[in-house]
Amino acid sequence: MHKTACLPDESFPESCFGVRRPSRLRISTACFGAGLALFITLAPLPHVLAQAKAKPNIAAQEAVPETEADGAVPRETTQRFEDLPSIVEFNKKEAAKGDAKAQADLGVMFLFGNGVQADATEAMNWFKKSADKNHPAGLYWLGYVYDNGRGVAKDVNEARQWYAKGAEAGSIGAQYRLGTMFSKGEGVVKDLKEAFKWFQKAAAQGNGLSCYQIASMYRTGNGIEKNLTEAFNFSLKAAENGDMKAHYWVWRAFESGEGAVKDQAKADEWLKKSEANDFIGYQIGQLYYAGDEIPQSYPEALKWFKKGAENGFFVAQYKLGTMFYKGQGTPVNFEEAAAWFRKSGEQGDRNAQTYLGLCYFKGSGVKKDYVESYKWGSLADAQGDRQAKTLLTALSKVMTDQQVVDAKKLLSEMATAAAEAKKELEGEEKK
Repeated sequence: MHKTACLPDESFPESCFGVRRPSRLRISTACFGAGLALFITLAPLPHVLAQAKAKPNIAAQEAVPETEADGAVPRETTQRFEDLPSIVEFNKKEAAKGDAKAQADLGVMFLFGNGVQADATEAMNWFKKSADKNHPAGLYWLGYVYDNGRGVAKDVNEARQWYAKGAEAGSIGAQYRLGTMFSKGEGVVKDLKEAFKWFQKAAAQGNGLSCYQIASMYRTGNGIEKNLTEAFNFSLKAAENGDMKAHYWVWRAFESGEGAVKDQAKADEWLKKSEANDFIGYQIGQLYYAGDEIPQSYPEALKWFKKGAENGFFVAQYKLGTMFYKGQGTPVNFEEAAAWFRKSGEQGDRNAQTYLGLCYFKGSGVKKDYVESYKWGSLADAQGDRQAKTLLTALSKVMTDQQVVDAKKLLSEMATAAAEAKKELEGEEKK
């Protein structure tokens, strides 16, 4: 007999988008129910593989240097499985000789587990060696680990000190992050003039995020005299240097003539770019959803999230699902919500997986099914989603032993299929 359990409707708060690494449905270790452990590794599912190479790394836009010179491991090499061992060995040899850049690169590989077993302590050792030589990348990454609590206790003040040294040494990432710390008063007294100075230095090196921040300051008159022309100029630079939100402001300037000569043809061109790009559509949706410099509008947010979702971006699909689930900008529609959660969850979004599990738990938009709920909740839990634990706890009170067995069988079958997909992918990479 099933026991009863309930979950509050708002058990799963929103995540902070924009600083979240896409998960790609890659699960390392998971432990499921009643003291039984199930260890599975899921590679991207076949229909995701074609999209994986084209998707931007969200976390990289906020935290990780985009250029090799500033400490990033070259993207074109890290994408190839067979190249990683040789890169690791090369960096080890050069780092042992005292090459500061190789020491920083090796630290990054240990920090994120690129070609080696992730080891935050080892990463710190190499970052310190690089920083001792005043290398921009080594200084930046020491700031990063303290800023994010990676292998050390989170310490914003310590992070700021390393970022300051890195910024002086020319690190783009450190200059941008130091600017954001001064603009928000993180670990330092808020100082918009100081923030503007560091954003300028990073922008001069082509950093799109810093260009966007300067554009925002000119647009709002926050910390500097309002200047819509300069706001447009820096929005254009930001868009050309990869900042997705800036596309909206470039389009708006050409459309309205605010800060730029009104030009409908150019406005249409930028709007077309935005509508065709799933990630840009998502970012514009976020502007409307949060009311960031523009009036909050759930209907507009819904429209832009839908563009990104229909183009296949899994975070936009998740966000669209939550709006249908909560009735934001649209009447509540659990069927639509569950459908979008499924599309996103199948691409590996842990938040969507948790919500889809909740839908199956409650019978919201889908037929109530504790086995399916357990499956999706377990996938999200294995990726570290804290809210999934709440769902699994509730399920433990209502599921029969046979249902648990059935759910684990489904997970095992998924693991087998994913392992085969990964093997196929690695074979294609070697061709």
